[in-house]
Amino acid sequence: MNIPAPHPSLIRAISLDLDDTLWPIGPIMARAEQALHQWLDAHAPGALALYRQPEWVQQARSQAVSAMADKPHDFSAMRRSMIGQALAQAGEQTDLATPAFEVFYAARQQVTLFDDALETLDFLAQRFPLAALTNGNADVQRVGLGAFFRCAVSAHEMGIAKPDPRIFWHTAERLNLAPEAVLHVGDDAAWISWAPVPRACPASGSTARVHPGCMMARHLGPSHPCVSWSTTSRPERTAPSKVAG
Repeated sequence: MNIPAPHPSLIRAISLDLDDTLWPIGPIMARAEQALHQWLDAHAPGALALYRQPEWVQQARSQAVSAMADKPHDFSAMRRSMIGQALAQAGEQTDLATPAFEVFYAARQQVTLFDDALETLDFLAQRFPLAALTNGNADVQRVGLGAFFRCAVSAHEMGIAKPDPRIFWHTAERLNLAPEAVLHVGDDAAWISWAPVPRACPASGSTARVHPGCMMARHLGPSHPCVSWSTTSRPERTAPSKVAG
């Protein structure tokens, strides 16, 4: 449901999604997979042979998800589990799992920003406190964007993920603000689970969905076709302010 954008005076801070908002995730993951394969080819070719079998990858991924049922948002742990499975089943040294994962993870942090993302971050950071809020495992410090953000909140550290409202509450607390004062900007509106309500509601917050590649600050204007605004209701809060990850 698209509604008028909130008045700028109501926005005290902005939280930003990372993958497919500041950079396209598809090419990054492809390069990270390639880096892992090259490393395995040199150090554990038997494991690489398994990784080249789509059926094995699907099965290993399912097993990793089951093994990490208590940490469903920890994609790094799931990746380590898959690498460990490949090494063990191929009869390779299982202690290679750690350096193999580090190769993958380092490549995963080598992002290529959308053309206007850096300019956008500089523009916004001079006007608002910014928070990184992601369901993925990108690290804004390793990516090289840490200076723009007051804080970074991730699903794997919190143990909850968008659209759980508690992760938004936690982000607002990290910024020392009420949730209704923080605008969240991301590429995917599917996780928005709070019902739209009138802006006048004292328990409302706002979200803006931007199309990937359209992150320039001018695109945050209420009339730009790349932006869809939603005002979201904050349910009665019963959960603790911090959730164990």
